[in-house]
Amino acid sequence: MSYAASNIDIISMCITNHANDLLCITNKDGNPFEQRKAYLSRIEQDTKNFYIEGEGCYSPTFLANNCDIASLVNLALRDLNLSMDKGTLMHSTIYSYSERGIIADRISTYKLEGYDITLNVSKETLYDAEEMNDSADGAIGYIFGSYSKDGKQVMITHIVDALNAEGLLSDAFETSKGLIDYIGDYHYSGEKSETYSASSFELIASKAEDCSINTNNPLLAVRNPDGSITFFLYINNELVKFSPMS
Repeated sequence: MSYAASNIDIISMCITNHANDLLCITNKDGNPFEQRKAYLSRIEQDTKNFYIEGEGCYSPTFLANNCDIASLVNLALRDLNLSMDKGTLMHSTIYSYSERGIIADRISTYKLEGYDITLNVSKETLYDAEEMNDSADGAIGYIFGSYSKDGKQVMITHIVDALNAEGLLSDAFETSKGLIDYIGDYHYSGEKSETYSASSFELIASKAEDCSINTNNPLLAVRNPDGSITFFLYINNELVKFSPMS
């Protein structure tokens, strides 16, 4: 339905076991089915089988307290109502319980200049990337995520520092059953904002040609001198910039 009915507003909501997270996905940020698949795969979930032979309906298969479910659902509905009162559809948001209370992790969307391709990344992922330390060679870390079936949507699920990348990628790949994989590099831009070095370009170009890497169109994220992040996609032998969408 999300592919066939792209001209109307679509909202998809789901909640994880124990009501730890609620995903409120809308097609304001692209195909909601593809987003839901990627961002649900990012979440560490308790997925063991709760069906026990010989037990009846009094043995629940979905473990969560009603108050925990209601808190997330009511917050999501309030945000939806507020945005609709303004005549807009809210951005996709992942609501999660944490030590700080409930975090509303909103999805930011970017459009590739000159192409019908979008990129999704959550605010919390961007915050994690902004807090990472610079390195002497300009390489800060790596980007994990997935591409939509039609190739028109790139979804970033993790931006991780280089030191822990291998173990985190292995865990994410296994947990998501291969949906989440390496999709790009994270480097320092240099002295000028929204630029990349020749060495960064050469590295990304070589990875696009590497048959052992599962992408022909890797991303390059660069940290600008002011701390902000700019994204590029390697396509048609060049790095093309993504611009933020409202």
